[in-house]
Amino acid sequence: MTITFRILLKPDASEALARDPVLGGVLDLSAVTLDLAHDDPRFHRLLEVTRHTRGAWLNPYMTFTAAEVAAAKFLQLDCRGKILNETSKDNDQNRQIVNGFAFQQTPGRSLAIRLIDRIAITKIAIAPNAIGCATNWMPEFVVPRAIADAFREEGLTGFETKPVLNSKTGQPHADFFLLYSPSIMPDAERDATTLDQRATDNPAWRELGVLTYHFTGTEKLCDFNRTAENWSNRHLPFWIVSQRVREVVSRRKFKGWGYRPVLEKGTPLHQEYTRMWTEVMERIAVNPRNFF
Repeated sequence: MTITFRILLKPDASEALARDPVLGGVLDLSAVTLDLAHDDPRFHRLLEVTRHTRGAWLNPYMTFTAAEVAAAKFLQLDCRGKILNETSKDNDQNRQIVNGFAFQQTPGRSLAIRLIDRIAITKIAIAPNAIGCATNWMPEFVVPRAIADAFREEGLTGFETKPVLNSKTGQPHADFFLLYSPSIMPDAERDATTLDQRATDNPAWRELGVLTYHFTGTEKLCDFNRTAENWSNRHLPFWIVSQRVREVVSRRKFKGWGYRPVLEKGTPLHQEYTRMWTEVMERIAVNPRNFF
């Protein structure tokens, strides 16, 4: 696994690097951002050289080996397909739909998430084997009839199909559906990579790395699940799926999803993840003005 940071330097930090005899002629300081891995000696020196400046904004993203992805029981879905853009009328309708849903209530849990059961996208142009990303601001997916039928044939659990509306006609598309799941994950673990942004203009949790869970063996989870937290936008939860979903999508040659591992607390992969992030957080903290 690797943590890569997309770095936006404050002006005085950029000036400090330009004067540095090691990095001054190595890094392209004219670029808007710099991308450096957590174990790159240039990243370590950048943090040291800029420690007395106004710092930098660091936006991390993680990559995993195929073996690390395969080792996880569950996976978080990422959009790797075509984004289905809204018309202005679609956007107005979708914001009304999202805002019209109350927070999710489950036995013993009151969750700050909304599970929408319809969406408006007037124009859909995806192949029968492609999964579409529903708008550029919602973590939702649109599937063609052929993929929905295949999921049923394979016996995948926890998913339903809901209407995708044509806002011009007011009618649902006949052969495209919004993927829906009422199955909710347990609470994710909070650690040093979890930022609480619930008091901001866009109240949500933010995960700098990947989600971690402490599974007890009593959870009744499905192949398709939603997170219990609003890690995204407007209280919409992320999608968590089983390895069976990944296997079906791969074998049937469906397109449109990427996968990041969901970690299980205490496993070797989680221990390595924790060690890596602990070390990098200590390096970043030498300048308290650095921020994520």
